[in-house]
Amino acid sequence: MTPRWRAPAAVVLLTASLLGACAGRTKTKEPSDGVSAADKHYDVAVASFHNGMFEDAKLQLERALAVDPKHADSYYLRGVLLLNEGKSMIEAVESQQCLEDEAANQQRSRAQELHRRAGEAFQAAADYYEAGAAGRGRALNSLSVVDLHFDASDKAITHARAALGEKFYADRYSALSNLGWAYYEAGRSRVGDRRAAAGRAAQPRLLRRSLPARTGLPR
Repeated sequence: MTPRWRAPAAVVLLTASLLGACAGRTKTKEPSDGVSAADKHYDVAVASFHNGMFEDAKLQLERALAVDPKHADSYYLRGVLLLNEGKSMIEAVESQQCLEDEAANQQRSRAQELHRRAGEAFQAAADYYEAGAAGRGRALNSLSVVDLHFDASDKAITHARAALGEKFYADRYSALSNLGWAYYEAGRSRVGDRRAAAGRAAQPRLLRRSLPARTGLPR
C-alpha cells in the first residue's frame, strides 16, 4: 500500500485525545499495596511522556512489559509514542527541503516502520484489554489512524466501527471523524460526509474550533 504523507484532521484530533487518555490507567487486579509493579512503571512513563521525556517513557514501558507482558495500557502508550515519533519524522522531512533524496527516503522509510510498530502496539493493547474496558475503544480507534496512514480504508472502517461499538469508549467524536475520513477515502463521499458531520457535532467545543470546515479533508 502506498504511504500517506499528509495527516487528516481526525488524526490531529486523535493525537489530542490520546494525550488525555494516557493519564488514566485501566483498573486491574492489584496486590496488597493497591498498585502492581507494572502499573507503577506505567505511571512513571505517563509522567515522563507529559514532560516530554520520551526516551525515559519508553524505558519505563519496557520495564512494565517485562513485569507484565500483557499490560494493555503500556502497549497503548507505546503505540502513542511510536505514532507521534513517526508523524514528527514525516513533518521534519517535508519541512527540510535541504535533505538529499536518499536521506529523505531513509527518513520516510523509518517513519513507515514506526507507524507499523505503532499499529502492532495498538493491536496488542486491543487484544489484552479486558472486555468492556474503555481503553479497548481507544486502541481500536488508534488502529484506524494507522490504517488511514497506509491507505487501508476498509480496515480503518472496521476498526473505527469496532471502537464505536465499545460501550464505555468516550471519545466517539474521534472515531466518527476517522470513520468519515475512511469512507471518503474509499470513494463513498456522501457516507463519509455524514459520519464526519456526526463527529464534529459530538466533539468537545474546544476541539471543534480547531477543525477545518469539513472534517476528513487534509488541513
